[in-house]
Amino acid sequence: MSENVKSGMVLLAALLLGGLLVAGLVQQVELGRGKEKKPEANTSAQPVPEPVAPPVAPSQGESASTKTEARAAVDAPPAPPIPKQNASAAPGADPADAPTVDFFGKPMTAFDRLVNERVGIAGQVVMADRPVPGATVVLRRVSYKAADGAPDYTGVVSDPPGGKEWSTVTDAEGKYAFYGLDEGHFGLEAHTDTACGVEDMTIRGGSIPGRLPGKLAYFAARGELAIELWPSGALSGRVLTPDGQPVAGATVYPYQMQSPTGTTTIEPVPQVFLSVQTGTEGAFRFPRLPAGRWQLALRAAGYADQKTDWLSTGDQAAEIRINPPGSPAQGGAKMSDSAAFNLSDYTGKYVLLDFWAVWCGPCREEIPNIKDVYGEFKDNPRFALVGMDLDSNPADAKKYVSENGMGWTHMFLGDWSKSAIAKQYRVEAIPCLILLDPHGKELARDLRGPAVGEAVRKALGASEQGDGAEQSRPESVATPVAVSAPAPEATAPATAPTDNGTSDGVLKLSIDVGFDYSSEGFPLGLGAGQSDAQSTGERPCKTLSAEPPYHSKKVYYGYLRLGNAEDNRFVFAIDESEKSPWYGYFDRNNNGDLTDDGPPVIISANVDFDVAVVLPNGKTVRRPYKIWQWPNNQSSKPCIRFYSVCHHETKLHINGKTVTAVAFEQFNHDALYRDDGIWLDLNGDNRMDEKTELFKDGSTVTVNGRSLLLKLDYP
Repeated sequence: MSENVKSGMVLLAALLLGGLLVAGLVQQVELGRGKEKKPEANTSAQPVPEPVAPPVAPSQGESASTKTEARAAVDAPPAPPIPKQNASAAPGADPADAPTVDFFGKPMTAFDRLVNERVGIAGQVVMADRPVPGATVVLRRVSYKAADGAPDYTGVVSDPPGGKEWSTVTDAEGKYAFYGLDEGHFGLEAHTDTACGVEDMTIRGGSIPGRLPGKLAYFAARGELAIELWPSGALSGRVLTPDGQPVAGATVYPYQMQSPTGTTTIEPVPQVFLSVQTGTEGAFRFPRLPAGRWQLALRAAGYADQKTDWLSTGDQAAEIRINPPGSPAQGGAKMSDSAAFNLSDYTGKYVLLDFWAVWCGPCREEIPNIKDVYGEFKDNPRFALVGMDLDSNPADAKKYVSENGMGWTHMFLGDWSKSAIAKQYRVEAIPCLILLDPHGKELARDLRGPAVGEAVRKALGASEQGDGAEQSRPESVATPVAVSAPAPEATAPATAPTDNGTSDGVLKLSIDVGFDYSSEGFPLGLGAGQSDAQSTGERPCKTLSAEPPYHSKKVYYGYLRLGNAEDNRFVFAIDESEKSPWYGYFDRNNNGDLTDDGPPVIISANVDFDVAVVLPNGKTVRRPYKIWQWPNNQSSKPCIRFYSVCHHETKLHINGKTVTAVAFEQFNHDALYRDDGIWLDLNGDNRMDEKTELFKDGSTVTVNGRSLLLKLDYP
């Protein structure tokens, strides 16, 4: 080696050493000024990787400047512990106030704080209880309207393909993570070449650091969301007109699937974002669905919505003939074979639904009266009558309709016990006539005889009188009235609303009078705690009159206490608890019969109940009540936990001010609402503040300088 080369190497080494010394001095100066050094990775921290991949490229048609950033974790080192001042406290908050537990009281780990701080969703992909490395995970945004407005995740069309979408690949432990998200509802799909699975998760504004004041609404499940894979198969076909022409642009989406035994129809795991559209040749393809038999739902402009016959994954492409739009002949009935009733088809109309069947004697006796109502109002553009037939054989109903001159629109829903529409409208006995307002709110139900025409006449008359002031009125507050409920008080004209604060200084409220029921949970940014159902082991708490054929040798029972009737124990039975997922039968109407409440549901799904409540005046009303339930893995025997996903809401006029009032059960989930008080949005920001806007019975409410004593007139 030459002397010049040796001299150059010595000089280079000296420069490097000098640089290291300078860097060390700079670091010491920075630390002296209070600049904290980033902590080292801690192998004892929760082993979900730090995100290191760059943001995923935007989907087609969406620029990088408008796309929400989402970073995915792939084979990165374990997440370091979060410095205390970086935990999810609002900007400017005292670090000592950083949350240590999530909204449900579960202790937050360092990784929970990371997921909360970075506004993320993370978890693990598994199959047969084993992690799946190398699985593709796709995250898509789902509109709240689609996610919350559909019962049991059926009949939902998501945002169209090509919307906001991100993807990543799981690491060696099957872990994934997405960060940089925002408030919204998200669907996740995980898949390999031979398996797939889906899940969904909500990020609410109250969980985003600094977004909203008050208690942290972060849910620890956001950092441990497991996506279970199942063997998958493709399903494809073509949508054609009745004469064989392709239908382009039709939306096709999974509606329900059949269990491997072929005997039980169940709702699918959340498919809220798995819709496709037909191409120019009417063709569609689902590249991945859980293998089995599926019914698909179709929607196309100008055609009646419908469900397909049962189709199997992996079979040859299906050919589906869509129902023609059809115009009824003069005086003839419009008949649809579709079991998918779409209230949006009747926007702006008062809709009278008639649930009936040919085999039902009282239903047939009611038909002459319904004919009279139809004859009186059929020419009114703001009225529609829809017959909802529940015969097992639609041919019987079609023949009866034709022979008896029933010239209104008819839907043939099929077997009552399998009808999602009948379940959605809580039909327990027929005939059942329900009147809906133009917004789809229930005005009255169980109408019979002259009361049918009177209700329609009153609704249309009030509508015509109020048309001129409709734009200046607060949002309509329709009152769902149970059969035995006291009649609601008349609504004053919009120009002079009745002041709810009476002259004696008492604000008297009853959620059974003047309040709307909504099957949407978490209103106005509110969150909910969880309740434990009661387990009774391998025997129910009371005698059951009928039970379904179970698939397990051991069935575990439990109950929920809902309402205040003499027997308020709503029994459920957990089947197939030795597998994943579990399935459950719920006695939704508390009649001791587990066979008349529809198909079993996954133990991680919504369940609707019809609850008897005895009012202070001694009358009994029926309240709808909706919960979200999931497995209680901490119980010694299979059982569930649950919380409420429904509320009651109205507009109050107090001392010249319009105030939104909400009854929502945050912690006492019994369908009675009283213990959780009433929420009053006094500042009108569409958000509820627990410190200033939650009131219990006997509290003082001050509006525009006037103080009122609150009386909650319900049990």
